[in-house]
Amino acid sequence: MFSGHLDNLDRDAAALPADILQCLRFLRQIDRGAVAGRIEIDGENAYGLVQEYLSAPREACKAEVHRLFADIQFMVSGEETIGYAPLPAGALPDEAHFEERDVGYFRSVDGESFIHLRPDAYAVFYPSDIHRPRCQAGNAPEAVRKIVVKVRV
Repeated sequence: MFSGHLDNLDRDAAALPADILQCLRFLRQIDRGAVAGRIEIDGENAYGLVQEYLSAPREACKAEVHRLFADIQFMVSGEETIGYAPLPAGALPDEAHFEERDVGYFRSVDGESFIHLRPDAYAVFYPSDIHRPRCQAGNAPEAVRKIVVKVRV
């Protein structure tokens, strides 16, 4: 897992994997307020999903993991926290939907840390990372607009 901000993309570019950098450059140049639904970036290798929702208390949010794709969680508007923990070797999710949607869910996560995402910030989660998106950043739910970019790994 790593995180950053689009304002620092040029400075950070040399340290980023090429496929992640391509997607972040794409996010920097699109009209993020106008897009809706699925955004084509590189066919089935990279695409974005625009999401709008109210953030929720941590206990109401599912911790998830993927097998085929890394997630770039990119905040367009609003704020949220996202939980993170390394996927322990041999750990299996409590609920698995890998064949249909490339996702597995965990009921509990040991050693979970949280990061705070504000507009133009992003966090990248690989299949070796458990992540819990959609968590409210403050004391109350907040309207969030986010683009989740799926990058085949």
